Amino acid sequence: MLVTNRGFDDPRVCMEAEALAHQGHALTVIGWDRDADRDVDQVRAGVRYVALRLRSTHARGITQPLFLAGFWWRAWRMVRRTRPSVIHCHDLDTLPLGWFAARRLRSRLVFDAHENYPDMMTGHLLRPAVSALRWLERHLVPRCDAVITVGERLAEHYRKLGGRKVTVVGNWKDPVDFRFPPEVIRRTRKELGLPDGVIAICFIANLGRERHLEPLLSAVVGNPRFACVVGGEGIQTAVAQRYAKENSNIFYLGRVSPERVPLITAACDVVYYGFDKTNPNARWSAPNNLYEAIVAGKPLLTNDLGEIGEIIRTTGCGVLADTQTAADIRRGLERLLTADVRREMGQHARALGDQFQRAEADRRLVKAYTELDVPGKALPSILGGCTPAGPRRATRPRVLVALSAGGFFRETQRAVSELALSFDVRYAVVAGEPYRTLWPQLAGRCHTLSRYDTRRCSALRNIYGVAMATGQAYRLLRDGGFRGVLTVGFNLAIPLGIAARFRGVPSVFVESISRVTRPSVTGRVLSLLNLADRIYVQWPEATALYRRARYEGNIF
Repeated sequence: MLVTNRGFDDPRVCMEAEALAHQGHALTVIGWDRDADRDVDQVRAGVRYVALRLRSTHARGITQPLFLAGFWWRAWRMVRRTRPSVIHCHDLDTLPLGWFAARRLRSRLVFDAHENYPDMMTGHLLRPAVSALRWLERHLVPRCDAVITVGERLAEHYRKLGGRKVTVVGNWKDPVDFRFPPEVIRRTRKELGLPDGVIAICFIANLGRERHLEPLLSAVVGNPRFACVVGGEGIQTAVAQRYAKENSNIFYLGRVSPERVPLITAACDVVYYGFDKTNPNARWSAPNNLYEAIVAGKPLLTNDLGEIGEIIRTTGCGVLADTQTAADIRRGLERLLTADVRREMGQHARALGDQFQRAEADRRLVKAYTELDVPGKALPSILGGCTPAGPRRATRPRVLVALSAGGFFRETQRAVSELALSFDVRYAVVAGEPYRTLWPQLAGRCHTLSRYDTRRCSALRNIYGVAMATGQAYRLLRDGGFRGVLTVGFNLAIPLGIAARFRGVPSVFVESISRVTRPSVTGRVLSLLNLADRIYVQWPEATALYRRARYEGNIF
């Protein structure tokens, strides 16, 4: 997945990545961290998140493409090493890179539109730049293998552009995440500073200039029956801070982590969403606040725009008001004064929960990937149990694992114990070893390759052995339908790595646990010639032994 934010704190990116990982896909999310001092590489819920450091800020205007090109270059180098089966591009600013990479690597391309990007950039960029974005959208969307978006209106827009397999996967939430015991709600309201009996209005969003924040705060000021809880950052941060400092019934929380949003929403009585109707992006509006209010069973106060207005008009789960003026917001709040009205609207909201919930979004996303009909190329992370095993299927992806004797075998055995849950494991062995008598506990077919040993044989014989083993490995990968290669320490990784490179099959090399301060000959060759897509080491200090080596725990 490609995204131009950090990835790991984007709720939609995390939701989709975790849903696919739960189905057994190996997921790497490549994001852009504009504030960090170094790259961030971490694993959460079976998904690898890589946030590439490149100093910049949002809203740079016409100079931003220069910084975006820098992110594209770094992301392309990583995508080229990973060689994924599917490249999933979040928003239009990653789609050119995804289209180029998909053509070069023969991968499938998925476009995930969080919003209409050209409309969102209107007012932020010059008109010729917005026109260029619209041309780019018309040119690239028909070339995607699948299009995913957040609402029916946007889906229809992309169908008209020629998008194939357009699927709506909304920013829908899990109702369980928004259910808390009454004592937790009372404690949270007390921590927020909300007095007993006050009607609390919650607004957590990106505080951009198009958000009608100040009219809301002006409507609440001086009215002791209401309090307003604001969370988020953006151009209007200073406005929220000023009102919170000068008024006792306004509370500004700053940036709110996605994990805390459900609790704050459940602790408040009304959810607010205000957006400038003159903004071209307003016609598509189906924001997170809408679905948070639905699953939390809270009435929503908003203006009549996009899908959000259509849902409220047809279901009665909220109040529509002109959020441009404090007077109209105040009149809308007056309609929400009585507990019976709020309760009735909350019930209408909960009734939509079956239609708009995360389980349905996950089902649609998995179905869209299934229809791509592309086997995954990437192996899961095998150390530390990072990737959960997917369900057993009649035909599982086939993986070739190199086997040797002694300690290498014990390490390989532990790695295969995780891998065999999701993959059909076959083994590659060298001629002349009694594998079946040494390892009766391993089930699976063995393929024998030519023997070579750099410690005992002459250089000429080793060159001949490597060449023969490489040719045999190439034919094996070509005819065997293998999706990946795994080697733990054993020098058979060299011919397997060469063959895998020529066949476009990803390979993983795990250095032996005995290598702490000195590299092995096999590891040096693989690193120098870039014959392994991933190199894992089993000690933190061993990451310095090879380029791009990763430590994620040890096998034992």
